Amino acid sequence: MTLKAYPDRVCIYHQDKLVARHVRSYDRRQDIEDPDHPKELLAQRRKAREQRLLVQFLSLSRHAQAYLEGIEQRRMNPRHHLRKIVALGEIYGVEALDRAIQDGIEFAAYSCEYIANILEMRAREIPAHGALSLTRRQDLLDIEISAPISPPTKGMAMSIDRRMASPVQISTDALRAQLGLLKLPYLLERFEPLAQEAGAEQWSHVDYLARLIEGEAHAREDRSIQRRVALARFPVLKTLDQFEWNWPSKINRPQIQNLFRLRFIEDKGNVIFIANVGLGKSHLGIALAHTACLRGYPVLFTTAVDIINTLSAAQAQGNLKRELRKYLQPKLLVVDELGYLPIDKHGADLLFQIISERYERGALIITTNRAYKHWPEIFNHDSTLTSALLDRLLHHAETVLIEGKSYRMKEQIEA
Repeated sequence: MTLKAYPDRVCIYHQDKLVARHVRSYDRRQDIEDPDHPKELLAQRRKAREQRLLVQFLSLSRHAQAYLEGIEQRRMNPRHHLRKIVALGEIYGVEALDRAIQDGIEFAAYSCEYIANILEMRAREIPAHGALSLTRRQDLLDIEISAPISPPTKGMAMSIDRRMASPVQISTDALRAQLGLLKLPYLLERFEPLAQEAGAEQWSHVDYLARLIEGEAHAREDRSIQRRVALARFPVLKTLDQFEWNWPSKINRPQIQNLFRLRFIEDKGNVIFIANVGLGKSHLGIALAHTACLRGYPVLFTTAVDIINTLSAAQAQGNLKRELRKYLQPKLLVVDELGYLPIDKHGADLLFQIISERYERGALIITTNRAYKHWPEIFNHDSTLTSALLDRLLHHAETVLIEGKSYRMKEQIEA
C-alpha cells in the first residue's frame, strides 16, 4: 500500500491502482468520511454473494446451466429462484434436485415453485407410469415442504431458519398480495379454484390464463356498468321491454327502436319526447339513457326544476362554474319534466346556459308535455330566449310525438 498526500487530498494506492481518496484536513482529531467510498466495496460484496450463489447452483446438476438460461429467457429474477432452489437441494439432496431440474427442462417448467412441486411429488413416491404432470394443481400449490424420510443432510436446519420451509406457500401469499395491489378481485378469488379445474380437465397454461383474464374482464365491465348506473341517478330503472306499446293511440315504434342504436349520442344530437302525462315519455327517456350506460356512455338524469334550483344555489355561493361542469361533462344528459312548472327569467337563463354549452358537444334527451309553439310560456314569455334555445336544440334533434290517454288512468278507463 502506498499513501500519497497532496495539498487538498490524500490518496491510497495498491500496486499503482488508486483504491481510496479522501479530502485532506490540517486540523487534528477530525473524522472525515466520504459517503461514496464504501459504495464500490458494497457493490463488490453483492457481486461476490451473487457469484457464490451461482457457483452453488451450477454445482448441483450438470443441467443447471440450461435451467438458468430458461429462467433468464423468461425475464424472471434469477437470484430469487436460484436461492430457493439451492435451499431445496439442502432439504432433498443433490440427486433428487438433479432429477427435478431435468424434469423442469423437459417440460419447460422454469421456476423454484415448479421445482418444489416436482420434489414433493417425487418424495410422495408417485408411481412412474408416464410423463410427469406439471399442472400447478391446488393440492400442489398448498403443500408444506418437509424433509424426506431419509436422514437430514448437513445444513438442513439452517435452510429452514432461512424461511425456505414452504417456498410455494410464500409464492402464493405474494401472488395474493400482488393481485390485491393491482385491484384484480376476480383473479384473487378464482385463481386457485380454476387451478384445480385446470388440473382436473388438463387445460393448457394458455387456456387457464385465458379463463382468468376473461373472467376479470367481465367482472370489471360489470362493475363499470354498476358505477355508471349509480352515477346517472335514475329515479327508477326502466327498459324498453317493459314499455306498453299498445297503450298510446299514436306512437312511432320503429323511430323509437332506432334511437336505441344510440347513433344520436355519437352525433352529439338531441331527442325530445313530447307527450301528455302518463304516456311513458319519462319511461322511454330512462330506458334510452340506461341503454347508454350499458354501452359505456357516462349519463346524468335530472329534472329541469332540479337544474335550476341547483345552479341558483351554486351561483349564490359563487360556485356556478363548478356546478355547471356537472351538467356539461356527461356524454348524455337527460332533462325530465320540462314545462310542468313555469320558469322565471333567472331560471330560464341558467337552463339556456346548459343547452347552449352542450350544443354540438354532448347529446341531450328532453321530455316535455308542451308542444314547441307553447315553449315561450315555459320561459316566462321570453320569445327571444325561447327562439335562441330552440334554434340550438332542434338543429340536430329528433322529435318523438306520443298521443293517447294517461296509462295511470288505465284501470279507471277500462272499468
